[in-house]
Amino acid sequence: KLELKGSFLVLSEPRAGSEWFMSVLDQNPLVCASGTSTSESGRIGFPRDIFLPYDKAMTYFKTHREKMRMGCYWTFINRWLPVVKTNELAWCNANTKEEEDVPAAAQGIERHLPKLCQWAKEYTAEFIDNKEALFSEYFHKVLQADSEAWACQCPKTTQVVGSRIMTDWIGNTFMGPMNLNMDSTQADNGTVLDFSSSFRPSPHHYSPPSVWKAIKEVRPKIIYFRRNIVDELVSRRVAAKSGIFHVKNQKDAATLMQRQVVTFEKPENVAWELLRRVQHREYVQANLEALGLEVLNLEYDDCIKDMPACMEHTERFLGVDTHSYDYNTFSKSIGDSVDHIVENYADVLSAVQQKGLEHYLSDEWIQLSGRSDNVTTFLPPDEMYLSNMEADMQHAPFESTTTIAMPTILTDNAPPSSTSRQINTLLPPSTTNNYTLPTLRSFVEIVNEIHAQADSQEHHRDLRAVHMQAQQDRFRHMGTLSDE
Repeated sequence: KLELKGSFLVLSEPRAGSEWFMSVLDQNPLVCASGTSTSESGRIGFPRDIFLPYDKAMTYFKTHREKMRMGCYWTFINRWLPVVKTNELAWCNANTKEEEDVPAAAQGIERHLPKLCQWAKEYTAEFIDNKEALFSEYFHKVLQADSEAWACQCPKTTQVVGSRIMTDWIGNTFMGPMNLNMDSTQADNGTVLDFSSSFRPSPHHYSPPSVWKAIKEVRPKIIYFRRNIVDELVSRRVAAKSGIFHVKNQKDAATLMQRQVVTFEKPENVAWELLRRVQHREYVQANLEALGLEVLNLEYDDCIKDMPACMEHTERFLGVDTHSYDYNTFSKSIGDSVDHIVENYADVLSAVQQKGLEHYLSDEWIQLSGRSDNVTTFLPPDEMYLSNMEADMQHAPFESTTTIAMPTILTDNAPPSSTSRQINTLLPPSTTNNYTLPTLRSFVEIVNEIHAQADSQEHHRDLRAVHMQAQQDRFRHMGTLSDE
C-alpha cells in the first residue's frame, strides 16, 4: 500500500491543454497523474480519463472490454457491477476459472470478474443501485490509488495521486445522448431539474453520480485548468477537421499545417456557444467556492509562455519536490495567428461583438478588431435552442460524440450571483490575466435581448417545449438502458 501525502483533481475545459499538462506532470516520480509515464515491470497505469461517461465514447467502451485497464473506468464499474451483483452466485463461484465455465453473458469481461466479484461481495445491491453513493466510493478509491480494487496501479514512489475530469462531463448543459454526466440534474443557473418520474421501475431510488458530493467528502486539492473560450472553440474546430488532437511528431505537425484553416459556417453560433460556456464556467467556479477547497487556477496561455514556472507552481501547490520535465511530449496544436486559421474571423468577431461578449476575446482577437472592415450582421437563427457546434471531440482513442444539449432556460426568478468572482492564476503578477465573470443577472439580460430579436415568441416557446420533452425522453431511455 502506498504511503500518500495527498490527492488532487484537475478540472479542465475541452481543448484547454490539460492533456499536455497531465502528461508532463505524470513524469514526476512522486506524482501519479495516471502512472503511465513511469515504467515498472508488470504494472498497468490508470486511464487518463478514468471518469469518462459512457455516452462520450460508446464504441470504445463496447469494443475494448477485454483490456485490463478498462476495468478501472467508472463507466465499466457502473455498467457491469450491477450485472455481476445480480449473477453473483453463478459468476463469482470459485470454480469459474476456465473459459468454458464463464457464462455467455459474461464473455468479454471474464478477466475482470475477480475484481468485479470482489466489489459485488463488498457492497449490497441497494448500495450499488445508488449511483451517487457508488460514485463517491469509486472516487475515493481512485484518489487512494487502491490497487486492490482493480488492475491499475501507481508507481511505488508515488506520494500524490490525481486524475482529471472535463467540466463538460458535469451538469446538464453538455450531456451526451444518454444523459450520463455527473450531476446531470443540475442546470448552470443552479436549478435542479426533476426528471425522476421518467425513471422506471423505481424512480425514487435514482440519484445521479455527483462529483461535487464526492469532492466534498474526499477533499482533494483542485487544479482548475482553463483557456480563452473562443480559442478553445477554434482549437476544437481545427482538431475536428484535421484529425490531429495533439501534435506528437513531425508527421502530425505536417498534417495539421495542411488542414488547419477552418471556417465557421454560422458565426452567430460561436457567440451563442461562448455564452453557454461562460455560464458553465461560472457554474463550476460557484461550486468550487462553495466547497471551500484549495484551488490552483492555471491558464493555458500562461503555462505555454513559461512552462517551467507553471510546473513549479503546481509542484509547490501539491507539496512535492521539483523534477526535470520533458516539455516536448506535445506541441501547440495551433501555431499560426487567428486570421490565418479562421477564414471568416471578421464575421466571427462581429457576431461576438453584437452579443456584447467582446470582453471574453483574447488579446489577439481584440487586436484583429481594428481590421474588421466588411463584416456581416447576423440575427439569431430559428434553431437557436439547438447547439449546432461541431462534435465535442476528445483525444484518441475516444470517438467524437455530437452533443445535442438543451441550453439552460434562464428566467427573471433566477437568483443573481452575490458578487462578481475574480479569477486569478498563482503565476507571477507579470503573467497573470485577471478578469471578472459577469453575474447571472447579466446572462438573463443577454438572453432576453436575443429573444427580443426573434420573429415569434410563440415559435420559441414551442421549441423550448420540444427540447424539454426530448430531455425527458433521454432520461426515460437511460432508465431502461441495456448494454447495447
